[in-house]
Amino acid sequence: MSKMEKIVKSSLENLTGRGVLNQKKIDSSKLANILLYKVIDDLKWDEVKVSYLNRYSTVRLVSMIDNLIEEEIKDDNAEMAFNIITILDQRFKEYFLLTGDSSHEVKVEEVDKVLLP
Repeated sequence: MSKMEKIVKSSLENLTGRGVLNQKKIDSSKLANILLYKVIDDLKWDEVKVSYLNRYSTVRLVSMIDNLIEEEIKDDNAEMAFNIITILDQRFKEYFLLTGDSSHEVKVEEVDKVLLP
């Protein structure tokens, strides 16, 4: 397993394990593989950009990724899915650093209250 694959898989498992992504609807291995190839391609061309998604609340981002999963992620929206997952992962890491909260499940509304007052 490549380093990039481990990073993607770890981020997905972290988000599904914390209840951010619905584990019943998502096969994290399948999603990781789909996103991995898109990420590798984007990194080759240095095109991974997530700044436009930062304006959305965490609740909205989770809703967006849920919609993408329900539609089944295709090539044209794989980059958006990866960008959303990247932002969610960053926000939860920042939340845990700021709050010192070590609980396994955190509501996305709590993350928004702390990070986006």
